[in-house]
Amino acid sequence: MLSDKDIIKLIKRKKLLIKPLPRNIHGAHVNLHLSNIILKYKNEKGDLKDNSSFDFDKFLIKKSGYELKPGEFILGSTLEKVSMPDDFLGFIETKGNIARAGIQAHNSDGHIDPGFSGNITLEIKK
Repeated sequence: MLSDKDIIKLIKRKKLLIKPLPRNIHGAHVNLHLSNIILKYKNEKGDLKDNSSFDFDKFLIKKSGYELKPGEFILGSTLEKVSMPDDFLGFIETKGNIARAGIQAHNSDGHIDPGFSGNITLEIKK
């Protein structure tokens, strides 16, 4: 686990890329933000071997927000694009205040693989 100082060093050395760079890097974490696009499955009867078989609706989160209902499951992604170094593994954790509201930001796939580059998918459930 890296401290905020070590995370900032990696960013300055351009080993870890986060665009746009969030202002909130402290402790041993970087606070990432939810983009304004979410996906909601129409049904959960797709083929697990072929993700393209799942049918979903795409929603734009308006300025007024999005109300996540109890038991509801949606997919979101980070606003930021992250490029992990080949020799580091990242973890996604739900912020404490959000977790205390009964919301999970990841279902069980809470890691970012070494060498990953892109927006991080968030599996959000209340």
